[in-house]
Amino acid sequence: MNPCTLVESVFPGREICIVPDERLHSPHGEIMTRNGSGYAVSRCGMILAILVNGDVEYHYPDDVDAISLKSFQLVVDTAIANLPAEKAGTYNTEDREPKGLQFEAKPTFPVDALGEILGGAAAEIAAAVQVPVELAAQSVLGVASFAAQRVTNIRHPVLQTEIPLSLFLLSVAQSGDRKSACDKQAARAVKEHSRALFEVYQQEHQEYLRRKAEGGAELIAPREANLIIREPTLEGLQKSFENGQPSQAIFNDEAGSFFGGHAMKPENAAKTICGLSEFWDGQDIVRTRASDRILLTNRRLAVHLLTQPVIAETLLKDPLLQQQGIFARFLVCHIDSIAGSRFIDRNLPPVPHTARDRLHKEVHRLLNSQWEADFTGGVVLPCMELEPHAVEAWDLLYNESEKEQAPGGAFEIIGPFVSKVAEQALRIATILAVFEDSPAVSVDAMLRATRLANFYLNTTLRLAQEQEAEPLELRAQQFIEWLAMKRGGRATIEEIDKYSPRPLKLRRDRRHIRNVMQIYCESKLLRQVGTDGRGQPNQWEVFDAAT
Repeated sequence: MNPCTLVESVFPGREICIVPDERLHSPHGEIMTRNGSGYAVSRCGMILAILVNGDVEYHYPDDVDAISLKSFQLVVDTAIANLPAEKAGTYNTEDREPKGLQFEAKPTFPVDALGEILGGAAAEIAAAVQVPVELAAQSVLGVASFAAQRVTNIRHPVLQTEIPLSLFLLSVAQSGDRKSACDKQAARAVKEHSRALFEVYQQEHQEYLRRKAEGGAELIAPREANLIIREPTLEGLQKSFENGQPSQAIFNDEAGSFFGGHAMKPENAAKTICGLSEFWDGQDIVRTRASDRILLTNRRLAVHLLTQPVIAETLLKDPLLQQQGIFARFLVCHIDSIAGSRFIDRNLPPVPHTARDRLHKEVHRLLNSQWEADFTGGVVLPCMELEPHAVEAWDLLYNESEKEQAPGGAFEIIGPFVSKVAEQALRIATILAVFEDSPAVSVDAMLRATRLANFYLNTTLRLAQEQEAEPLELRAQQFIEWLAMKRGGRATIEEIDKYSPRPLKLRRDRRHIRNVMQIYCESKLLRQVGTDGRGQPNQWEVFDAAT
């Protein structure tokens, strides 16, 4: 197989110089997109990947090494997933030229990248509770982070510092979308472990009080059993870590109560944000007051907050939250509602518990593992390393994300998040390795973590674009996506009046609908395809839909 000859036959026009380095190359210098064209050649020069219109084909001799083939395929597939999506066409009414709505396409959560244990549990929870799989995956990933963060750290491939496995997750879903039921399914083992700890604590506390009453002046009070906190103040969180377990979590399925509570009042918000950032970073927590001085080392905090879109929109626009960089540490997932399709069908077999049981077993194993305490009661943890090929995969993610946050880059407007995405991928990859009982982070785990990081990158980019958009442009994008996803790209005025999303405020009267549709047609987002008996427009389709 001659890679040069094969690439030139697929992309004719000029001579192409093949570089065997596993990177994706554009055949003739065009801007590459996920749905475009490109090629990559393995370092050995024996395996060729060709991307044509979004589909990738691999060419290699029969005697190629299977392990090398799989590794190359994972690198290429991940690199393709990291490419920007092509923008949908729109229309500028001043110069009459297509310009493109600047919205990243809504990404699909790569649940298979979570692996057999975590991904299997997420899929099973989604089926049992009848929720989108990304909501179940967020809950599973939050629990997995909490269980893994007290087992090991991960060594940074460049700085050689020890990084905690704590994740901060934010899930945005409508009220009634079964956030609580989903979180309850995922966190069953955590709650069981918490109850068992509390029973032990009660016994130890009673014994402590008895011995203290008998004159035991040098006794040390037993550690409190708190594992899950819902609405802490910063001081309350610090006290909980001082007196309780060194690894804790904030799991709150109504995060509006957290962000609207005492901790986030104007006089407390800045210090709460800084405190949470320090916990994410794994820093020592120091508080010095005349009557209260504490030092907390090696504490770990995982966070999963679930909230409604109207609250999330307010939070994402809050200048203090943006300036302090707290949301750069959150992995955000926006879940589309499937309300109206969650029917009970007794003819279908019940959803099995196999994957959920395996998840709970692994979480129990990790939570019951022994830990060594340091001089402040924190966890002294081993540090996991990346395998050599995993380091190469991580370097690729880091360099690509660094390049794209430069002025004019694809991720310029989400620079604070992009600057942390490589570290987020490190944490995710190590969590996957912990649940797969691996002694080191493999290239497979790193590449799957890269796919997950790419999902969060594109979600965050999409949210940032929505924040920058004009209201009319945002409503137009939301309507076009509803039309494409829910109505097959075409709808009548009756369907728009009855089924269009309420936030778009189209369900007023037929005249209002026609006026809005006229604006969209003039912008070349829609075209009119039908009229009623009086010649009035009554049906439209997406502009690029098949005629």
